[in-house]
Amino acid sequence: MSSHTLARDGDDFEKAYWAAFASADFTSYADVWELVVKPLREDPGRVELRDSDEGAEEDTEKRIVVAELNYSTLLHLGRVWEIRQSPESFLAEPTPSPIALARRLNRLYGAFTSAIIGLSSATDTADELLERMVNARYEPWSEKASDAARREWRRKTNPLANLHRYRNRLVHGPALPSRHGLVAGMEPRRVTVAFPKLGLQTEHLDWRDVQHGRAQPSDFDAPSDLVAEVWTSVLEYLESQWRSTLVPLMR
Repeated sequence: MSSHTLARDGDDFEKAYWAAFASADFTSYADVWELVVKPLREDPGRVELRDSDEGAEEDTEKRIVVAELNYSTLLHLGRVWEIRQSPESFLAEPTPSPIALARRLNRLYGAFTSAIIGLSSATDTADELLERMVNARYEPWSEKASDAARREWRRKTNPLANLHRYRNRLVHGPALPSRHGLVAGMEPRRVTVAFPKLGLQTEHLDWRDVQHGRAQPSDFDAPSDLVAEVWTSVLEYLESQWRSTLVPLMR
């Protein structure tokens, strides 16, 4: 199936992120778009889906849910891509003012948190979409059904469970312990923060382990490297599932 249709007729977000990363790493997005999203669009090049008449076929409503989940997955990825494009997202300029440096490091923490949340959110919409496609029992426009679908899919397979746990720790737990220092060999000089690696966040609940040197430095990594690792894992997962599950079911 040609990807040129998406490049020509997608909306501005789709055109931007198709060119930026999806055309190389998430090519099946175009196949799902061609099969499900495009027929539901009111006009090429616009995101608006045609409105259903009252009493529309339930199947049409379910296909619109699928279209919106597919699109949402791309948008979540796009927001993370934007964070990664800024060289200052995960770096802070040194300053003799401890208070100013603290504020800069906290912005860095925020960028890292946003990136992890965005990647986890992409898998949230993806897993709901996958379960809805293999099981038609989930009603459209129901938060309860959405949650049930996502949980059921992950009961069967959840290779990104560590990402979801890490996201939950960032959102619901105390701040992660971190190590900060100058980036070796970088000019102009920049400071970065190292956070626990995925799967090790629960090993470092007590900040004193870092403050008093008990934590192993090898348990920590720079946010840019952590996000890059998760980005690759999520894109590989999405492309594999879209190709092996979604596209065959939609044809």
